[in-house]
Amino acid sequence: MKFKERFDFSTRINQSNNIMNKYPTRIPIIFESDDKSIPKLKRKKYLVERDFTLGNLMYIIRKHLDLTPDIAIYLLINTKLYPASELLGVIYDDNADNDGFLYINYSGESTFGKNWKIE
Repeated sequence: MKFKERFDFSTRINQSNNIMNKYPTRIPIIFESDDKSIPKLKRKKYLVERDFTLGNLMYIIRKHLDLTPDIAIYLLINTKLYPASELLGVIYDDNADNDGFLYINYSGESTFGKNWKIE
């Protein structure tokens, strides 16, 4: 179930305000995926420093997903792909939802095909 479906707007805005007041240099992020080809994250909510790059975040998410090297992940923000060098603070300022969270949809793709192997 999507985060926005589980919690009403006032609950979500209270959560994000509490987080932002307690950690003013961090960004509250919600990760969601409909992609059944990659594992689900154990947690949906993450708190990340504003000066992190998207590449740093992708590295952390890959570790939490425990993906093999042949699986590429894509982080979509409002259906857009951003360069790995983009700062999360800039992405948040441009794409944060009205409830105060940044929603990121992640998906995966096998970069070599399912049956590819080195011999």
